[in-house]
Amino acid sequence: MMEFERVVFWLLLFTALGVSGRRLAFYVRSVRKGKGRLPRNQLPRRMKAVTNHVIGQQPNLNAATTGDLAGPGHILIFWGAVVLALYFMFPILLGEGFGLSDSIRPTSAARLLLTLADISSPLLVIGMMGAALRRSVLKPERLGPEFDAGLFWGLTLSVVLLVGCYFGVESLRLFLGLNETAPILTRFLAKGWTALSLTKAQAAFLYQAVFWAQYLLILMLFVYGTYSSHRHPLFSPFNIFFQSFSPPGEIPWIDFAEEERFGASRPQELDRNLLLDGFACTHCGRCQDACPAHATEKPLSPKTLVLDINRCLLASEHNAALAVQPGQPAGIEMETLLSCTTCGACIEACPVANRPLDSVIALRRHLVYEGLFEPGHATTLRRISQDANPWGVRWHRRAEHFDLPVADPNEHYDCIYWLGCTAAFDDRARRIADAMAAILNSAGVRAAILGPSEKCCGDAARRIGDEGLFQKLSMENINTLNGYDFDFLLTHCPHCFNSLTNDYRPLGGSFRVVHHSDLLSDLIRSKRLDLHSARGSFLYHDPCYLGRYNGVYDAPREALKSFCSNVSEFERSQANSFCCGAGGGHMWKTTETGRRMSVARVEQALQTDPDHIASACPYCLLMFEEAIQTLAPEKPVMVSDIAEVVQMHLK
Repeated sequence: MMEFERVVFWLLLFTALGVSGRRLAFYVRSVRKGKGRLPRNQLPRRMKAVTNHVIGQQPNLNAATTGDLAGPGHILIFWGAVVLALYFMFPILLGEGFGLSDSIRPTSAARLLLTLADISSPLLVIGMMGAALRRSVLKPERLGPEFDAGLFWGLTLSVVLLVGCYFGVESLRLFLGLNETAPILTRFLAKGWTALSLTKAQAAFLYQAVFWAQYLLILMLFVYGTYSSHRHPLFSPFNIFFQSFSPPGEIPWIDFAEEERFGASRPQELDRNLLLDGFACTHCGRCQDACPAHATEKPLSPKTLVLDINRCLLASEHNAALAVQPGQPAGIEMETLLSCTTCGACIEACPVANRPLDSVIALRRHLVYEGLFEPGHATTLRRISQDANPWGVRWHRRAEHFDLPVADPNEHYDCIYWLGCTAAFDDRARRIADAMAAILNSAGVRAAILGPSEKCCGDAARRIGDEGLFQKLSMENINTLNGYDFDFLLTHCPHCFNSLTNDYRPLGGSFRVVHHSDLLSDLIRSKRLDLHSARGSFLYHDPCYLGRYNGVYDAPREALKSFCSNVSEFERSQANSFCCGAGGGHMWKTTETGRRMSVARVEQALQTDPDHIASACPYCLLMFEEAIQTLAPEKPVMVSDIAEVVQMHLK
């Protein structure tokens, strides 16, 4: 490369870096406007996450199915782009830019890189063409609502041209004798120049033209990446590194002594890692596919929510005076936020560790702060505030009709059985507690209930957005529990289980909490329960707050399979389970857009024709029984909690 060419080479590079750097700096400033700091603890775990998710492309491997090859296609694109980026860094930037080509190219590392480029570049083209056809022909709903087919075809053709330039440059170098050796495909293409009877002068001129075309394409694609919606390759590794490792739905505690207001009305009032989500989003729509609200025609798409927050952030950075509309924190409609059941499926599905649920909770808090409520939620919060339960039944009636004693502060118990509001005040759900009481007595477990001393755990209030009411209830319950002597706290409700286990801990409530499915499994395994075999088939449903939130998958299955040989699974089960529709305050939400999630879930169940649907959550049980009455009132499908099933099979 001549000196004049080298000057142009560096001038173009610094121009591209300057243009892109300016935009990247703007993005970084936008993220830094958020609250808090990006987490830096657990460094080994963060490095492992980057290794698995970015280098290993684990989410794309896990998502691969015979009907959906988008994941493997993305792997081809990713590794093809990585190898070409390394080719740009070494043979081009260091080799040509610094005049070190003669020193770099003969090395074994450079030869290995060129061999990998020979293999990965055609695969990159295949991956890009497949993605472009998918956007323009197949048009999967999760990539919508705005298909960028035309733009993506332009990007695809640019990549195809870049790969063509790569092979042109390398094969011409071999033809001109600038390289002593080359990989197989490059050698084959070099023979084509010989067949065309090119002179050395013609080949040299063509080499210069193709080299500069390749260089300009590389710089243009880099600049495009920083300004376009395809910027996620630049940000997703950082998003994965700085991700929150807290369980899905773990909500930051608010210190009301220091905070004048709570919730987020503007994107800048969200945490920094939530703002980074919008830049890292791959637009893949896996969260949208996993979202039960979106699947039942509600106005929520986790992908769209994250991207809308990002658009609002960038718009407000350009226009600091941008007003926040009432009922639309960060530009998100109130009904969109209230459509979320807080099931956590979006977090489980995201390949780049985005957490749309955390943004939903922060924005809901702002709605509560502004006094904006859905009618059912307003009634629920009023009842909880007045009667310490969402049913509005006087709180002193919690102890009625249960075959367990009310705890005595002077006695020691194996466990305090936390009934929860559902079993305390709903006639159908009370049968779960009755069954559990019979099991505890049969197994010789010394248990007691709190009776009127127990108040709502606060789960619904917190997920609706009323943090103040949640903290009031939790502190009262923690003080109550601290007055008793027991080994562990037992609950059959996953929502109570999650609150008592995770939500109470920052407030000083460090109790050993056991879900009844774990206890049932232990009692059966230790032969403390004598059961007879069950007839018929059982279909087990994973409650969101038990499975995704707390990782309890095996215990309820072990309990069922210990006396039943025919236990089957939903198509969507375990971490991919489909929400019943009751979480996040939806149990008491009066307005419902689209189809009911419980109906959709029961439709999935009826396809397998089970005799029995078993669950481990009172919300799921109530929702499914109601849905069965809507869908198939004549069909003899029973819905039971696993405690009821175990109690029915006691000898």
